[in-house]
Parts: sequence; C-alpha cells; structure tokens
Amino acid sequence: MEKTMEDKRMWDKKAQFFARMEIVPKDNEFVSLVRGCCGDGLEGASILDIGCGTGIWSLALADEVGKVVGVDISDTMIGYAERNRTKIGAENARFVVSDWADLVPGEGVLGEEYDAVIMHMTPAIRSLEDVDKAMAACRGLCFYTSGFSHSFPLRESIESRCARPPFRGHRDFFFDLLKHLAEEGMKPYIAYDTAVYDQEFGVEDCVSENSVIYPELSREEIEEAIAPFVKGDRVFSHSEMTHMTAYWRVTRAGND
Repeated sequence: MEKTMEDKRMWDKKAQFFARMEIVPKDNEFVSLVRGCCGDGLEGASILDIGCGTGIWSLALADEVGKVVGVDISDTMIGYAERNRTKIGAENARFVVSDWADLVPGEGVLGEEYDAVIMHMTPAIRSLEDVDKAMAACRGLCFYTSGFSHSFPLRESIESRCARPPFRGHRDFFFDLLKHLAEEGMKPYIAYDTAVYDQEFGVEDCVSENSVIYPELSREEIEEAIAPFVKGDRVFSHSEMTHMTAYWRVTRAGND
C-alpha cells in the first residue's frame, strides 16, 4: 500500500509536466499504427488505455471509435485527461482513477472485453502478469510501447542529482514480453516511431515546477542543474525519444 501511495504522489507531481502536451495529431505514427491494424474494425471499437496519463494517445482516436476508457493511478493525471476530453467534446471517453494492480478481471473496468488495449510508455505494466491481465480484457489487439532510446539533457541533468533512478521504460522487459507471447502461441510484431520536443520555460517557472516534481532536491541544486540550458530569463529544452511498440492479436485456446 505504501508503494502505491508513493507512486501516486510521484505521478501527481509529474502530471503538470505532461499537462503541457497536446493530444497527439491523427497522423502520429503510433496512432496511425493502431488505426492501420484495426482497419475497418476501428469504427465502433472500444479501447482501453492502461496508465493513460492525460489521455493524449487514446483521445486522438476518440472520434473514430465507439468508446475510450482510460485508467491511471494519479487523480491529477485523470483531471488533465478530463480537461482534454472536454476540450474536444469526446463524450464517448471515460477516465478512471485506479492502480492497475488493484483491478480485478471480470469486475469494474475489466468487466468487459475491449477491441484494443493500449499500454503506451506506462510504468503501470511492470510484469508479464500485468500483461496477461491486459490480454484477459482484450478480444482483439494489444499495443505495448517502451522507450528504446532517448535524449533529454535537461531532465537528465536534474535527475542525475536524484538518488532514485527514474523510469525509462522496461527495455529488458520488452524482450521478455516477446518471448512470453511467442510461448503462448501469439505472433507479436514490432514497429518504431520517433518524437522530438522543443520547449522553453521561464527560469522561475522551471525551478518552481521541478521543485514540486523532485522534492528531494534543493532550489540551489535545481538551479545548478538547469544552468547550462538558460539563456537570458528562459530555459530551453530539446528532447528526442524513440519508441518501439510490440503489437499482437490476442488468441485463446479454441480460437484462431
């Protein structure tokens, strides 16, 4: 329970960073992958977004599907997801505050099967058992995305002063997942996509925000960490991320 509360507090604090991100465009590579794999079945489809954060991935498809359900441990994240949902008028989207580990197959959010399940860069999926639970709620396609490589000098400079290593996606876990799926008789495919972010912030805003996200660091430590990225009264950040997505159709005994 204490670990759950610690995770919740951490993601509540980090939510304000993710809140700046817009719903991804429809031609985004990941969104296009989901659309292409679902094909004609996308219309009227139901989508479960595990560790949905602010909802920017699943909401990109909201006007093309029948229903979107997002789950996240952070009520602050869910608050921003609701804001994004309202912004685009997605009446068919619903976001639920819950720890994925607490959800029970056949009950509540998992009381139905979904046509597609999205697990995009989420620490909610920590084990093969978590993936099995996701598959138990899926009657169609699963998409699991992890960071393959990245460059985020500003964040790395700040987090290098933190004692606890940050979450960077389960890279080793990704390969365990492929092996597990193959052993279960499923055929995972892999796709890649990239994202580049150029952002700028006021110095005081940057220090204040990161003081909340990283309470273990003093103001002086944060100022020292961001100093190489300051020009005048602005902080400039450039980041690059490469993702790899495993996607597969869920099959069960007796089914094709």
